[in-house]
Amino acid sequence: MYELLFALDVKTLIFVLVVGYSFAVILLILDIRSGSGLFDKVFVFGLIFQALGWALIDMRGLIPTILSFSIGNSLQFMGMAFEGIGLLSLKREFSRPWLAAYAAALALTLAFWWFPGFSQPLRIFLISLPYPFFLGAPGWVFLDPRSKSHTPLPRFLGIVLLAYSAGMLARGFILLNQANYSLAEQTLIQVIVLVLFVLVMILGSTGYILIRKEQAGERLAKANESLARANEGLAHASEEKNLLLLELRHRVKNSLAIIASLASLEGERHDEEFRQSMDKVRDRINAVAKLYELLIDADPTKGVRLDLYIRDIAQRLMGSYSATPERVRLELSLEPIVLDAKASISVGLIVNELATNAMKHAFPEGRSGTLSLDLARKGERIELVVADDGVGLPEGWTEDKAKGLGTLLVSTLAKQVAGSLSRAEGGGKGGKGTLVRIEFPEPSSTP
Repeated sequence: MYELLFALDVKTLIFVLVVGYSFAVILLILDIRSGSGLFDKVFVFGLIFQALGWALIDMRGLIPTILSFSIGNSLQFMGMAFEGIGLLSLKREFSRPWLAAYAAALALTLAFWWFPGFSQPLRIFLISLPYPFFLGAPGWVFLDPRSKSHTPLPRFLGIVLLAYSAGMLARGFILLNQANYSLAEQTLIQVIVLVLFVLVMILGSTGYILIRKEQAGERLAKANESLARANEGLAHASEEKNLLLLELRHRVKNSLAIIASLASLEGERHDEEFRQSMDKVRDRINAVAKLYELLIDADPTKGVRLDLYIRDIAQRLMGSYSATPERVRLELSLEPIVLDAKASISVGLIVNELATNAMKHAFPEGRSGTLSLDLARKGERIELVVADDGVGLPEGWTEDKAKGLGTLLVSTLAKQVAGSLSRAEGGGKGGKGTLVRIEFPEPSSTP
């Protein structure tokens, strides 16, 4: 073992340190080129200082001693302090006390190194007291049992850093009794020290990169876990909202059914004209109640099947006005279309008004005929057609002169869906009756 260590050349080891630190700087810059923090930059500068320091030391004899020996070692001290700060930041929040401790250790090291009154052995001994703190502090932290890690790398690095610090301290005591000491001298102690430097260079730089990646992975895992919990909370909140919405719609439907029943009961207590008025109110309420019934059965995140809604309204009206299939035939041509609740209410009430008018006025005195409802897409618009082949509109009737509530309601509801309304005499089968056409744009949103 002794022969193997002594075979290592001091100049070669110093050259390895220069090249190794330079290569580590390049690797680290490539690794942290995106998302680098303050301590990443501190660690990189630490490696740069050490590469420059060892390069100056390696040129001893080629340049002035103050550059190679004094400034070279000073840069090496500063680089080691910066490297220690970077390593420590991986496991501890770097607070002011830590910064003060590193600043004091670096100041003492530089003061002992530059003070002219010390002999070389005494200078080496004095700097060996604060100098081990630079890497000893992160080494101790990495070995802290409270420090959690998924890999043994931090603990292994901590052992190496503490071994290096102990070696530096031991070197100070050993060299205290030596009269002459030269960093370039081929001695066993110097070879061991440089080997420790090489190990620290390799493990310190690679360990920093690997631990940093490990911590980034842990942060990503925690972020994904937090995101999953947030999504779970949102899904739960959405489910609760949908349940509340369904409950609200159910209660509204029941309330509307009660109101419709009350309207029917009130109509039966008065004359025929009042009863017919109450029947119209009841039908309008039932049309809205049916919408809420469809909303209860449908997906809360989607709209209403307008074709099913219109079909139910028409069939209910047929039953309400005792229109048998033999007398009044109902023809439905309804394309499946989904609309939001707001637009569906308007369209449903329009169908209710137009179909009610046709049932009441198009087929008087038991006359037979056909009531047709068509629903289809026409490009980007939706077309609703309600037609009958009954007696048609009264002579001289115009929409401007019409004062009935139903006519006003249809016109208002058509405007609510941004639709156009047109009436045509003789638009039913055989050129008889009345045809009402409403075209409106398809709403882009759902409830």
